[in-house]
Amino acid sequence: MKKVVLIFVLFISVNAFSQDIITKKNAEKIEAKVVEVGLDAVKYKKFSNQSGPTYVISKSDIHDILYENGTRDVFSSEEYSASAAPEYKENKDLLKTIAAKGKTVYIDAPDKSSVSHAVKKLKNLGYWKITDYKGDADFVLSFDIEYNWNATNGYAMFINPKTNEIFYKTEKTFADLSDDMNLKRGIIYKIINEEIVPLMIK
Repeated sequence: MKKVVLIFVLFISVNAFSQDIITKKNAEKIEAKVVEVGLDAVKYKKFSNQSGPTYVISKSDIHDILYENGTRDVFSSEEYSASAAPEYKENKDLLKTIAAKGKTVYIDAPDKSSVSHAVKKLKNLGYWKITDYKGDADFVLSFDIEYNWNATNGYAMFINPKTNEIFYKTEKTFADLSDDMNLKRGIIYKIINEEIVPLMIK
């Protein structure tokens, strides 16, 4: 009986340290199985659902990754703090002021191609000016996207760069290959068309 208990304890101990830990800059920790570390983003599966979808997170949002073998990759020298995480307090009045027509927006997304799709679409709409420098922006439009091989979902957040507060979140939107064979473009365009365009005050 003691032998069985010992084996069980050892199994639990090994299993507890067999995941990779992704620590974001806002101090959030993700228990994951890292699939790929690319130039701009990291692909991973949730440790609790490794047969589930593959998620993508921008390397610019990651402080470090602690791998199951004990090695660590550090992506940012900045100190992370829970207080750095944007707080959400809906304020639609700011949509009429700092996010009004003609204001300057900085686009944030999980990877460069998603940013490129968002920039192209928003430039065509011509409602806001777009900057590559966050310091020049009146507000930040940040896309939070989860990718799977044949479908994806996501939403957008309007952030006040002066206070780091989220003042508006769109509803979550879903897209699949029937919307666009390019899932990154499909979900970005769908969020903009269905959730952001209706907010634009003519």
